[in-house]
Amino acid sequence: METSIRDFDDVLSHLGVGKWNLVSLIGLGYWYFLMPGQLLAGSFLGPDVDHMCQPPGVGDLTKSGKLFNNYTEIISVSKCHYDVSTITGTNATHTCKNWDFDNSTFGSTVTSEFNLVCDSSYLRMSYSSIFMFGALLGAPCNGISDRYGRKLILSVGTSIFCVMCILSTWLPNVESLLVVRFMLGFMYPTSTLSGYNLVLEAFGKEWRSVVGVAIWLPWVLGTMAWGGIAYLIRDWRTLQLTVSLPTILFLPFLWFMDESPRWLVVAGRQNKAKKVLERAARLNHVQPLTHDQLTDVMDIVHCQQDGSLKKNYEETTSLTNSLVLYCKKLASSALILFRTPKLRLLTLVDCHNSFIGSMTFFGLSLSGVSYSNDPYMYMMFSGLAELPSVTLVVPVIRRWGRRRPSMSFYLASGASLLLIPFVSQGWHRITLAMIGKLSISMAFNIFALHSTELYPTQVRLQGASIGLMMQRFGSTISPFITDLLGPLVTWAPSVVFGVGSLMAGACVLLLPENEGRSMPDTIHDFEHYTNTDHQVPEKRA
Repeated sequence: METSIRDFDDVLSHLGVGKWNLVSLIGLGYWYFLMPGQLLAGSFLGPDVDHMCQPPGVGDLTKSGKLFNNYTEIISVSKCHYDVSTITGTNATHTCKNWDFDNSTFGSTVTSEFNLVCDSSYLRMSYSSIFMFGALLGAPCNGISDRYGRKLILSVGTSIFCVMCILSTWLPNVESLLVVRFMLGFMYPTSTLSGYNLVLEAFGKEWRSVVGVAIWLPWVLGTMAWGGIAYLIRDWRTLQLTVSLPTILFLPFLWFMDESPRWLVVAGRQNKAKKVLERAARLNHVQPLTHDQLTDVMDIVHCQQDGSLKKNYEETTSLTNSLVLYCKKLASSALILFRTPKLRLLTLVDCHNSFIGSMTFFGLSLSGVSYSNDPYMYMMFSGLAELPSVTLVVPVIRRWGRRRPSMSFYLASGASLLLIPFVSQGWHRITLAMIGKLSISMAFNIFALHSTELYPTQVRLQGASIGLMMQRFGSTISPFITDLLGPLVTWAPSVVFGVGSLMAGACVLLLPENEGRSMPDTIHDFEHYTNTDHQVPEKRA
């Protein structure tokens, strides 16, 4: 009996799950497992290390009150300055050039090797934020995968990433290190999002949601492993090399991965797509589809004009065009998304909550020194706290919808973080921080789904792009909140993250629930979307 094939999803469903698509899933999962060691590198490679000024000619600061030359003696020493008194009785304050670092917790770090303290402390904060800034600028370049293919861009992105992260082990100064960190951030979305699309496009619709969740499990495990590896290796160059060399092992996976057959069809490369699908059927041990079946469904897919993939393929002819196109779309998107009252409200809430969610998530991930005496254990617990956000999101939204859980988790995160200043350092503070991390992770993931489903199909891509941009901004400034405000006012980061989370929870109340309802297709549909409606207005013929 001949299999009924109506669209390309039916083709993928017929192929099922086997060696062909599992090799892509396992390969990308391995890549995601390695990413926390690069994205969160600042937590152990460039932490805020306790230090004390080392005045000229003084090797032991306990002797700071003695004469160190014939004319002056040291009166006092602080972290960034030292005061001296001359034999004539005048006093002077000098800026430190050298420091003694407390290496009992972290050992050798970027901070201690390049003296990134006092007036140079902004360079230490930039170590983490410049990666995020690079990711912000690199995100639009991912669009060129719609022109040149998922596998090619994935191969280029991961190869450059491998070279850069290994190269950073031997760089002689902080300036070159920051340049490489920016390049790593720039290539990060190219290496991850292209692969993500490649994997999702290899599975049928019945498996896509499961795969979309499962692919993040290695990230959680990688975060936990990052804390353990950093505990064992306290030299920053050795640690960087240890977490960078395994990236090379991903490259052989590329040999066994096929290009996305869906992209090949849209790009007009039907013969190549047929060969890939025949290989997929052979590896997955299913009966290959007939030539006529494949030809019919490929003709349907190729002729569809409303698919964004084909539109992007035709428009994105180069990297320059991709960036120009991105800027043009960003400007036009902002105007479209503020056109009507309810859409304007949704956009503002999405921007605010995406910014707060990303800022709080990464701020908590990088706050091991602030919330715990053991930053290594903190990082492992931080990864563990993300596990429910990956495994429990689907059951939670199926039971309680989107709006109430998202609001509840935002409020829970805010409440737990605002309690931190009132408890002493120890397990109580770590527990509150982990509750905040778990809650913001759950809220962030549920809200992302909630807002995406609320945006009308007409502007859904634009809405997702604006939200992603605000996420990058939030993650970029989070190191400055933890490392700039934290040393000045210890409770400030917790209050900033906590108040922001409470505000995000309140903002969710402004949006309608959309559980069990059709997604709006047009802006007109969404303007008639209310909290009491059970369906969007029926479309007139």
